[in-house]
Order: sequence, then C-alpha cells, then structure tokens
Amino acid sequence: MWDAARPHGEHLAAEAAGWLDWGVTVCAFDAVIFDLDGVLLDSEPIYLGATNAVLAREGRYLSPEENAAYIGWRYTDMLAEIIPRLGLAHSPDYYRAETRRLIVDALSGPLEPPLGAVALLDRIDAAGVPRSVGSSSTRSWIEMILTNLGLRDRFPILVGGDDVAHGKPAPDIFLRCAELLGVAPGRCVVIEDSLNGVLAAQRAGMAAIGLRTAATATLTLDGCLAVVDSLDACAAHLGLTEEGVT
Repeated sequence: MWDAARPHGEHLAAEAAGWLDWGVTVCAFDAVIFDLDGVLLDSEPIYLGATNAVLAREGRYLSPEENAAYIGWRYTDMLAEIIPRLGLAHSPDYYRAETRRLIVDALSGPLEPPLGAVALLDRIDAAGVPRSVGSSSTRSWIEMILTNLGLRDRFPILVGGDDVAHGKPAPDIFLRCAELLGVAPGRCVVIEDSLNGVLAAQRAGMAAIGLRTAATATLTLDGCLAVVDSLDACAAHLGLTEEGVT
C-alpha cells in the first residue's frame, strides 16, 4: 500500500522492484526517456576525438578527464566554457562546424545499435509504454543517428538541445519530453550515462537509471534508481519481465 510518509523516490524504487502489491502491472513507469549519446550510441570517444583533432590545429588538447565534466552538455555550452579557458582563436561556429564535419564522416553510414537496445525496446513496446529520446544533441543530429542505427521508427517523440532554452543539467529537455508524451514528470524514468543527464532528470522530478560506459566509468552517478552496465540490465528496474508483466 502507498505510504505517504515514504519519499517519492522510494515508492518508485519499490514499484520497479515489485515490492508494492498493486496487482499485475506491465511497467513501474508510464514513460521511458532515452538519452542518445552514450546510451543508444557509444559516441563519446568519437566526439572527443573530433574535438581534439580540431583543437590540435592550435596546439590545444582536452583530456578525457576534462571532457568528462562536459558529457551531457550541449556542444554550444561546452564551447562557451572551453574557448576562453583554452585561449582558442576562433568563434564557436568555427569549432562546431569543423568538429561536426569530422563526426559526420565517422557516423554517416549504417550503425550498430548497442547490445540489448532492440530487445529492451521490444519489451517496452510489448508493455505499451510510450518512449522518447531526450538529448543535448540537435534534433537534426538525433534524426540522423537514429536513422543510421535503424531505430528512428522506434521513437515517435524526439527532443534536442535546440528545442529548449537550457540544456542539461537543467531539466528543460526532459520536461519537454514529458509534455509531448502526455505523462506527468514523476511517472517518467530516464536512462542516462552522464552525471549532467542524471541531474537533469532529478531536477525534472524523474527517476533515473544510470548506464555506465567506458567514457563515464569514473563518474559517480548519485541518486539513480539503479546503475547498470548494459541496456539488458535495465528491464528489471523498469518493472518488466520476460512475459512483459511484473
């Protein structure tokens, strides 16, 4: 039974683990929001490599440790910080265009979805739970990547960093997802790989499942419902079973 004295997050965790006896349910949440980079595509090494290829023209370098603080940010927000800090000579538009050209070359062909992604989406579909992508990348970039992954038709709703006033760790992207999904923020769960994304989910009043990748292995993802090493492991924390019910 619902206990008003318990924090909201504890109720969500209890539901996901099947601790609340509310009868048969297909999912502990009413909507699932996926981040893109690091969740549906292991893109962070490619992005950092492209950034450093452009910075190298000016004898500059961004270490993986320095870059970790910006994972989940919009690239424009990241540039606003690193241009003055590194003493770079050009405008944000220059770095954005040059890195984008290199990244497009790397990601323009067919891409392989990460292990477990298609199976997890199938189970979410079977449960009848709506989903979206909420990413700091631009909407056009999200469209291209999902198309190349063969997953575009699995996500009817997309929200990019250029669709909102403030990028992660502000909650704007995820709140817009909830609005378009027609689901209260507190009934949404976000699958995220970055601290900034987890913070954005928390600030939106949503639960978060942290997904560890090689690029984010050293980050502390505090406050998550769970932290997992693969998309395969997410299903149990969504309250899904092999039969699609809890």
